[in-house]
Amino acid sequence: EDDVSCGSFDWYFTSNGIEERSGQCTDLQVEFGESCCYEAIDYSVASCSLCKKGEAWYDLNGDVEVYFEGSNRTCNEVSNSLFRKYEDDNGFCNAAKTEYFSPCCFEKCDLC
Repeated sequence: EDDVSCGSFDWYFTSNGIEERSGQCTDLQVEFGESCCYEAIDYSVASCSLCKKGEAWYDLNGDVEVYFEGSNRTCNEVSNSLFRKYEDDNGFCNAAKTEYFSPCCFEKCDLC
């Protein structure tokens, strides 16, 4: 079986003629749906932004690794996960900011 990344499925389905509700489609949905799919972001509600404090935005130190949801993750992965899953005023978002803001976020030097 080919190794397919989440972002390649559209091309994979098209190039292989895989139709909705077919057995192969259903098998792939079952196998990869949980790891590749998420609900569309509702932009009318502020999403959880790890490096925002009040009205101030800080820079993300994306390559730093922290322990998050049971494994080591980069701050970039943590930030993306929080943004996709939680609203800004959510308790989990606030707790995550408390724990991960210091290792993941910084105020970039400004020359002027």
